[in-house]
Amino acid sequence: MSLAIDTAKVHEVLLPDGTWHEVAGQSFEIDAYEYHRGGSNKLDRGQEKHVPEFGAKWVERDTRGNGRAMFCPLTAIQAVAYAVAKGQK
Repeated sequence: MSLAIDTAKVHEVLLPDGTWHEVAGQSFEIDAYEYHRGGSNKLDRGQEKHVPEFGAKWVERDTRGNGRAMFCPLTAIQAVAYAVAKGQK
């Protein structure tokens, strides 16, 4: 059995601070965890021993509907949740 997670269905992300972060739309993605500045790489994935190779990003909305891009190492994610429509299992 696999616990395959469909990134298009991720509705919330739990981070180590114990807070669930709501994902706007289908904005949750997993990709290489790198830092860039002005088009040049400052830290490539796997370059440093204690920096994870993969990270996640998504957009959150505040109460006024403004978006905020969120980024974190994949290892910071404690859990993800799907939204389940009422009456579904």
